[in-house]
Amino acid sequence: MIELKQRSPGIPDTVDNKKCKLHKQNLNFYLSFPFKVSTRITITLKDRDMTYYLEEITRIKNNCYSNQGQLDTVIGTRHYINNNFDKELNLDMLAHIRFTSKFHLLRLFKKYYGQTPGQYLIDRRLNKSKELLSKGQSITKTCFDIGFECPGSFSTLFKSRFGLTPTEFQKKAIFTTSDRNCF
Repeated sequence: MIELKQRSPGIPDTVDNKKCKLHKQNLNFYLSFPFKVSTRITITLKDRDMTYYLEEITRIKNNCYSNQGQLDTVIGTRHYINNNFDKELNLDMLAHIRFTSKFHLLRLFKKYYGQTPGQYLIDRRLNKSKELLSKGQSITKTCFDIGFECPGSFSTLFKSRFGLTPTEFQKKAIFTTSDRNCF
């Protein structure tokens, strides 16, 4: 059982170790930075409340994420996907880059992020496609720029994920943008 030293708004009094997955989601932002647990962050006296929160994050991280090697592997994999999502990526290549087996990488990534590297890659590509489409880029160019090989499969996946075809999304995004510029 993890107990917090002091009651703070938005943080529960106690946390069951089995419920660490909820905290993992909340800490994903902090865990995306490859800092060591022993790293001490210096904060001015004015921001001493933030010191408490950083200490709590570090303490919860130590309890929920005890293996720094595993963290380095999944964070490194996630950074590689973020930087190379437009290229052809597969599990074998990601495992080779991180010097681990593909099965171990798959288990670790799913454990820490709640989805497989392939699912994360698709999410990353689709989110980037929304950004490009709202800027007015053509659907075919967007499809190939983000790493899909076929506009048909891209459109089907986009519609299943967001409920709109890429064309509908683009029209809606451009219309919304032009409305904001009128006022």
